[in-house]
Amino acid sequence: MQHLRIQVTGKIQGVGFRPFLVKLARQLDLAGFAMNTLQGVTIHIAGQQHSIDQFLIGLKQQPPRHALLRTIEILPEHGPDTLNKPFEIRVQDDLPPLKDKQVTGIIPADRSICSDCLAELFDPANRRYLHPFISCIECGPRASCIQRLPFERQNTTYASFSMCPQCANEYRDMTVSKRRFHSQSNACHDCGPRLSLYRMQPQPIAQQPVTTEDPFYHFTMLAERIRAGEIIAMKGLSGVHLLADAHQPETLARLRRIKQRPAKAFAVMALNCVSLEHYVKLSPAARASLEGPEAPIVLLPQTQKGYALGKQLAPGLTDLGCMLPNTALHYLLFYALLNSPVSSDWLNKAQAPLLIVTSANLPGEPLISNNQEALSNLPGMADWLLLHDREIVYPSDDSVLQASSDGDRALMIRRARGFAPEPLALHPAFSAQRVTPILACGAYLKNTFSIAQGELIFPSTYLGEHNSRRAYQHYEQHLEYAFECFGGRPESVACDLHPDFFSTRYAEEYAAAEQLPLLKVAHHQAHIASVLNDAQLPVNTPFLGLALDGVGLGETKASAAAHELWGGELYAGKLVQSTSGETALKLEHLAHLSTLPLPGGDIASQQIARIGYALWLAHNPAGTTNEALSSLPLPLKQFIETNLPHFDHTSSLGRWFDGVASLLGIRQTVTYEAQAAMELEAHALAYGELPDALEIARIEENGILNLYPLLPILLQIEDTTEAAARFHSEVSNGLLRWLLWARHFTDANDVLCSGGCFQNRILREQLNQLAKNVGLRLHFPKHIPVNDGSISIGQAFIACLNPTTMKIKPCV
Repeated sequence: MQHLRIQVTGKIQGVGFRPFLVKLARQLDLAGFAMNTLQGVTIHIAGQQHSIDQFLIGLKQQPPRHALLRTIEILPEHGPDTLNKPFEIRVQDDLPPLKDKQVTGIIPADRSICSDCLAELFDPANRRYLHPFISCIECGPRASCIQRLPFERQNTTYASFSMCPQCANEYRDMTVSKRRFHSQSNACHDCGPRLSLYRMQPQPIAQQPVTTEDPFYHFTMLAERIRAGEIIAMKGLSGVHLLADAHQPETLARLRRIKQRPAKAFAVMALNCVSLEHYVKLSPAARASLEGPEAPIVLLPQTQKGYALGKQLAPGLTDLGCMLPNTALHYLLFYALLNSPVSSDWLNKAQAPLLIVTSANLPGEPLISNNQEALSNLPGMADWLLLHDREIVYPSDDSVLQASSDGDRALMIRRARGFAPEPLALHPAFSAQRVTPILACGAYLKNTFSIAQGELIFPSTYLGEHNSRRAYQHYEQHLEYAFECFGGRPESVACDLHPDFFSTRYAEEYAAAEQLPLLKVAHHQAHIASVLNDAQLPVNTPFLGLALDGVGLGETKASAAAHELWGGELYAGKLVQSTSGETALKLEHLAHLSTLPLPGGDIASQQIARIGYALWLAHNPAGTTNEALSSLPLPLKQFIETNLPHFDHTSSLGRWFDGVASLLGIRQTVTYEAQAAMELEAHALAYGELPDALEIARIEENGILNLYPLLPILLQIEDTTEAAARFHSEVSNGLLRWLLWARHFTDANDVLCSGGCFQNRILREQLNQLAKNVGLRLHFPKHIPVNDGSISIGQAFIACLNPTTMKIKPCV
């Protein structure tokens, strides 16, 4: 007889790992037990050597599909063997106090309802028929219900729901239900959670729930009200959403007023992919993303037939955000909207209902997830509110991906529900050193924070912008949750250079209060570092870095000869390692885009006609006027003309997109971030295939990529779509030639690409194709956002390094 203790780490809690071990061990007639711990799973196994060998093979080669094994440590146990019972699951009761915890376990992300649960949901013979909270070891709440590790029912918000005898029997005995054996979210109609429906009344009247003995009545009522053009709010897996009929313009107009969202796009939810085919183009990769367990919003190109709807939901854009139901609650609502169909194949057929889905919050406010908060804040926003009594401990917005036009892997725009808070692997170069906990506080737009620890980086879910007290509190609550679940407190802190970001001020105050070292990381260094970690480029591989975004604080102080606001930057770098195993990053800033003025400062990013007029003055065609800028008030024009040399200048490619959109008359003000840039892209797509580049952008002797020569060419083109296409063609070509210029100094064939401008599908795919033709390999993020949502990851990466060897050192 052999007796082994096996320590397994990775994503192995909340994925059916222990039930898998029980099944495997019992098939091989092995004794022992498996137990979730703060670090992962501990296995004690005893039996014949050949059976143990087969167990280890199965453990390594056939784990559950949602599991990710990181390490397996096998230790022989000596002494008398006490393992003589059939293999079982045990629960660790003697958890150490918080200050002594060494948590390295991984909290799994929430997963959408699986196909087996969906089949049971609409099976009249099943005892969970129409049960709104159906789940199993494959699907359902995870991060949103886990209060602490290990993942056991008593450590989740399901602890308040006592299982009925039938559910308890399923939970204890694998022969009763393989899919609900030790499923921590196991429940049914008899044992909760419970729904409450409210007809929202104007404040200060107290909200009273609708009383009914039939829980499906709630969905029948909500379906009726949606058809009537009303707006409903529903608490789902990880927060509260507003839902409305996408086919009713009056309802959409009201929703825009409520959300203070005059033009920004809304996403839609359809029952299935076939229901979306009329509106958007679906590649196999896009279908896989929509139908995956993460159930994100996927930005998809509209079809010609879909433009009528898209014009209302996403005005001026060519993509429409689409998603599928992710919980039984959503499927039950569609079932009610379709008048409870009796056919067996209704779930797979194209269905007409299409719902607008948006988070239940105002701009600048975080997602609502608390029942009392919903009852207090949603009157006036929603007509009806459906709540449940399962507490959400980890609120999370919907994740967003952008489908590629060539059917390749989708680009991540927002990493949230379905992905967060699962960690990312830290670059293998750090494996020789155990990284002590580092808190990286992120940027401003699309904020996240990250905690680097051991060999992992734990990015938070998307936290949005910090524009209100509630947003600050939301940030701090997520941090406290992270400290609790990942164990201990940080030993150093990193943040952005910008002094006015909430995240920077928080980092400064936290580091001072805890007497911790603080590292301030330049914005675009963090962009490049995030992709370096994501791409896992081997040590000593030379690379170029291309950071293209809106505006971030640069690495040099402003002076008469230097600009401080960056956004179009070219780097050369290499990750190096000393013989002692110390890792360092050599990162050199080579050049930037030609700068353009920001008349009035930050306001120019909303009133983009200011940038357009400044560019017009730079072009200065004698004796001519620009019709697109004719509405600009004369005093403002005079103000810009007089002060042009004194305005802040930026190398931001994002502001170049704004300025060109203004000059071409596409838009003069914006109501949301990147609106003008996306509409400029839509105009270029409307033109069709890009024209061949004329190589108009010029690389100066000092390496600056000068875009000013484009202006007279663009302004001579009468067709706006052609001018937009020309701009995209010339910028892509100019960036390629810029990379080739830089390659002469570095011999690098790998290019790390980051920044919000790469959300522009034309720019990204055109540049990628051009680069392939000349032997350059472009690396876009695969597992993290390409925008500022990745900044905290880059900050954490740089904080793991020895900063003294960087050619451009981060400011300490």
